[in-house]
Amino acid sequence: MSDQPVVVLQANPHFVYDVAFSPDGRTLAAVGTGLSLRLWDTTRRQHPEPAEVRQAAPEEGEHDLFAVAFSPNGQKLACGGNHVIHLWDLQSHKPPQTLRQHSSWVYSVAFSPDGATLASSSLDCTVCLWDVTQGTLRAILQGHTETVYKAAFSPDGAFVLSCSFDGTIKFWDVQTGECVNTLCVDGPYVGMNITGITGVTPAQTAALKALGAVEG
Repeated sequence: MSDQPVVVLQANPHFVYDVAFSPDGRTLAAVGTGLSLRLWDTTRRQHPEPAEVRQAAPEEGEHDLFAVAFSPNGQKLACGGNHVIHLWDLQSHKPPQTLRQHSSWVYSVAFSPDGATLASSSLDCTVCLWDVTQGTLRAILQGHTETVYKAAFSPDGAFVLSCSFDGTIKFWDVQTGECVNTLCVDGPYVGMNITGITGVTPAQTAALKALGAVEG
């Protein structure tokens, strides 16, 4: 087996943050620095060529695209930006819809299995659920205390899972928006008693507690 790449695609002169294959595997999407969505025809295996480049309209504070996802039928594509979500209809050449609610970077986007709902997660500690057809906000899921780095649907579409820098994974009921379960990831210092510890700053003590250490 060769350790060399089959092909190298020049996707962005600076940073590539995310890639996604269409459900039929014929198209590859990439996003990164700037507001360009690049699509490749992967049926040209030896020399894939950009099928097209789509440009999101610039607006204040919007400079990058961090996440990309295809709908299950491959007809829509969502990208998460610095605070808005761009929702493209790949069957037309109209500008994308812009979905606004998050107040900071959108780190992940995911379609429900039926393609009717879009979930997005953000640095603002929330998960948003969107009606894909209407382009409207359905629910704001609040409960994390740190950045929500990833959101994903359960295979049956009944739940959204979110994982956060706060060390938890939350399960949300899609219909009610309620958190129905929380899994906690144990920190590396869980249970360590740091009462009376010397030589550390208050900030370091706080960091140890965040990683599971206890006082008293």
